[in-house]
Amino acid sequence: MDLKENKTFCIKPFIQYSSFNDSYFRLCCTAKEPAERISTNNLSIKDFYSSDYLKNTRKSLLEGKKIHECSECYMLEKNNLESDRISANREFKEGFPELYDKIVSGNFTPESPLVLDLRVGNKCNLKCQSCFPDLSNGVNDDRVMLNKQNSKINFAINKNGKSLLNAGFDLNQLKDILPNIIELKLIGGEPLISPSALDLIKYIDDKKLSKNISLKFHTNLTTFNSMFIELLSNFKSVTITLSMDGVGKKNNYLRFPSKWDTCYSNLLSFADYSSKRDNFRLNISPVIQLSNITSTHELLYLFAKKLQLQEKHIRVFPIMLMDPNYLSAYIAPINIKEKAIELFSNEFNELDQHSKNYFKEFKDAMESILLEEPNEKLLKKYVDITLSYDKLRNHSIKNVFPEFEQIKNLFY
Repeated sequence: MDLKENKTFCIKPFIQYSSFNDSYFRLCCTAKEPAERISTNNLSIKDFYSSDYLKNTRKSLLEGKKIHECSECYMLEKNNLESDRISANREFKEGFPELYDKIVSGNFTPESPLVLDLRVGNKCNLKCQSCFPDLSNGVNDDRVMLNKQNSKINFAINKNGKSLLNAGFDLNQLKDILPNIIELKLIGGEPLISPSALDLIKYIDDKKLSKNISLKFHTNLTTFNSMFIELLSNFKSVTITLSMDGVGKKNNYLRFPSKWDTCYSNLLSFADYSSKRDNFRLNISPVIQLSNITSTHELLYLFAKKLQLQEKHIRVFPIMLMDPNYLSAYIAPINIKEKAIELFSNEFNELDQHSKNYFKEFKDAMESILLEEPNEKLLKKYVDITLSYDKLRNHSIKNVFPEFEQIKNLFY
């Protein structure tokens, strides 16, 4: 199979088991839910891994057929950005070239998963507007109040009225396959405050399985759990992705109710810790969205000039927010997009060539916002929802995104 021609093949369904909170299955952390939800309660992971659903999915991807679950990757690729699909294919091919070639030939699938992509519950101490109730119990609680405050919003909330959701796995489900796992990904909620995540890491450490496993997880920078972090020293490798969407008061607004001083201090702690351990690697992933579109240049200044991440080999991997679609930077009015790119480009152009190469992906992501047309229907929804959040939280987006008034004036 020529993967240059095949625009749908993804290695993940062939090597990975992915759980979602409350024990529902998804193909990966960025995938949409299947048309019919799949509960994994009381299921053997090995049995599900060989289920008809996954067999049919693999067949479609090998044949170059698009599937609903992977629509976010298709959208990113349409805008000339690297999707999870592309990066997963590249990384697995580089790490396991012979196995990769056997899989893409269409004649081989491992008997059990080699990668675990696990949700560790939706317990989270943040209530980001860009997040969802099945990823943050705080977001769910805010949405319940917003629905009461304004019946026209009609936010989706967790099913069965639950605020806190269980982890997407039972440790007993994993014990027989953990010896074969080469990579473990943990996604919250916030993993550093998740009892399920801590129990799993302790079990892997106790059974001395760490040395064969590469661990990856995201953290929101509100905490530095030293007990958890110390358990990671025996893993084959550890990649921690830190979330940071704004500087100062913009951080406090976008990642409510976090405090900038705490997040910045924890960022420095992570950087110091990783610099002393060969098996640690740090990434930072700013989520580019409508409400921070004109302040991404401040992040670039912080990353490149103040922190000099390029010298510390801390990579920046921007995430283009696609969902909720009313927060996407792609829907912004043209003049706001142009202003955002101008501010970012002015900062970018002051970097030396080494730094420009290092932050090129950030630049490409910002420039991609011009590839989509503004969307007035979604912009009105953005205004209405943002005003509702501001009323609920007694703060104002105008203090962090003055251009909001221009968008608001289109409708009111």
